[in-house]
Amino acid sequence: KYLNHKVESLTGLPAEELIGQPLSRLVHEDHIAKLPLFFERAEAGEPITQEIKLKTHSGGVGHKDFDIILTSTLEVNTALTQATFSPEDPPFLGIARDITERKQALELMEFRASHDSLTDLPNRNLFMDRLRLAVSQARRNRQKFAVFFIDLDNFKAINDAYGHGIGDQLLQKVASGLKHCLREGDTLARYGGDEFMALLPSLDEKKDAATVARKLLTSLEAPFRFEGCDLGISIGTSIGIALYPENGDEAETLIERADMAMYAVKREKKNDFRFYS
Repeated sequence: KYLNHKVESLTGLPAEELIGQPLSRLVHEDHIAKLPLFFERAEAGEPITQEIKLKTHSGGVGHKDFDIILTSTLEVNTALTQATFSPEDPPFLGIARDITERKQALELMEFRASHDSLTDLPNRNLFMDRLRLAVSQARRNRQKFAVFFIDLDNFKAINDAYGHGIGDQLLQKVASGLKHCLREGDTLARYGGDEFMALLPSLDEKKDAATVARKLLTSLEAPFRFEGCDLGISIGTSIGIALYPENGDEAETLIERADMAMYAVKREKKNDFRFYS
């Protein structure tokens, strides 16, 4: 039995450790369940291509993504029909193509299309998709949720005074601070400029939304520090909150009413939150 050097270099294992071993030895745990159907179809004479993660052992255990074409060798080489094989152990020909870099490039393109390039937060389009999904699920399950419209106070003045470089760093620090106040299932998005949106699904009580709003405000209280300079910049924020279903049962309506509540805060005293009413 034989394995070429390319298999050894891809897996990080010597040929003598692989020859005679089942393919499952190399397959990532997440993709083990794909193997039975994979072999059944190949055995039935149906060449099949499947995307499968294979383990790699170079520099620790990792994985790479492959397109693997599997077919019966009898279909490829008729001379093998003269050979004797056990019915329980039919021969197969496998061709593996490393698609790791291509897949990573596609995933990066998809990420960039749906996320803000400065903060890596979901962008407006992704937020709207998630909000519409939340409306659909809440309507079906009779749940409640909250939408926050978050706008930084006097950000333009800071940007003008210290430059766009500091302004961009400030937005990144604000985004990180806000995100740490939210649960894993919540969504924080950069809606545009110095505006952020938050979606908090499965909130049972209005007071829970108020608690989160206070945490967000507190996260911005301490001055932000910047590398390479002695600047300590403080910034407040105005937060408007709309609740589903009492403030609206459509995504666009909830955003509009959270926006209205946010502007009510700006008109009064800023650096506070308010529910739509």
